[in-house]
Amino acid sequence: MSKGLKSIGDYKDLYFRLKVDRRTKRERGIKIPKDENKTYLKGKKTKSFPFTDKKEIEGKIKHVTPIVTNEEILHRRLLEIRERYDEEIRSHGEQTSIKEGFVYIIVNPSFPGWLKLGMAFDYEKRLATYNQCDPEMKYSIIALRWTDDRRILETALLKNLADICSNRRGEWFKFDSDLFINAFYTITV
Repeated sequence: MSKGLKSIGDYKDLYFRLKVDRRTKRERGIKIPKDENKTYLKGKKTKSFPFTDKKEIEGKIKHVTPIVTNEEILHRRLLEIRERYDEEIRSHGEQTSIKEGFVYIIVNPSFPGWLKLGMAFDYEKRLATYNQCDPEMKYSIIALRWTDDRRILETALLKNLADICSNRRGEWFKFDSDLFINAFYTITV
């Protein structure tokens, strides 16, 4: 879009065309008749422009609230926890009494087929901790859930997922990731 023109929703194309046509005519020294405020050119056809000014156009545009993704919601929760428990986290570190938090599934392509179930009140710091031990920094979180009591949810998930998966080493499971993730999100406390 040209400098100075703003996108204004569904009618941006109409408004843009009107502004460009008028600017082009002004630059070429062509006088613009007063009644041309209500028309815009599209090819050789002239169509009626239904609004006379930008304020009228903006009044007709439906305001849509932005779609918030699940990732954004989880990240907001993380920021809330950091702010709310800042003092306790600094004094106690990981060994804190904070109940709320996240349960996650983490993977590393160096261990194909293996998934780790864990809990943390700050999943970004936990991921950074895992990647400190991996020179290639390939650990990644593939599933994440918020809960009011992370210990209870993690225990329930470990118990239920152990029944599904026979190959297990502590919190590490060798299992098809899609089935594991599906079970991770469907099992409730």
